[in-house]
Amino acid sequence: MDIATIIGVLAGFACVMISVISGTGPEAFFHVPSILIVVGGMLSATLIHFSLGQVLRIASVAKNTLFCKLPVETDLIQQMVNYSAIGRRDGALALEQQLANASDPFLVKGLQMVIDGQSEEAIQRQLSMEVQYLQERHADGKKILEFMGSSAPAFGMIGTLIGLVQMLGTLEDPSQIGRASCRERVLYTV
Repeated sequence: MDIATIIGVLAGFACVMISVISGTGPEAFFHVPSILIVVGGMLSATLIHFSLGQVLRIASVAKNTLFCKLPVETDLIQQMVNYSAIGRRDGALALEQQLANASDPFLVKGLQMVIDGQSEEAIQRQLSMEVQYLQERHADGKKILEFMGSSAPAFGMIGTLIGLVQMLGTLEDPSQIGRASCRERVLYTV
């Protein structure tokens, strides 16, 4: 788990909430029809653009973004050097005892292939395919999140236009446009 990501999310959320609460109050910002237009519209457009299976995998992508702990590269390199020394000294079958200590699934798969006596070319081909599939899955998740991020502001603008039309449709007197209520005038003068 990357603590910087969690701190960044919490700090950003806290800053927004403090500014909302210290201003006019949260009720001015939480308008259910507006949330439906922006969030519902974004999700609807995403479902139109991508398959249901791809969209449902976003929860897994978000979870991995927040809670996946990446191994330290130097530690991983040292583990591989140690496995290499054990393999040269005691043979490939001695690596079987080391599988329980390996925490990285990719590394475990590679070690298992070495233990099984597969050729260097077969191991390289299989692990390269694993990396390629992983990159493709990550690219799909990235495309979906980028699409969601770019479509939400468009639906925000649609919501703004709908709100303006509704507001102007209820005005009887054009001189009421831009006038604050008595309570709001008091807040602005303080």
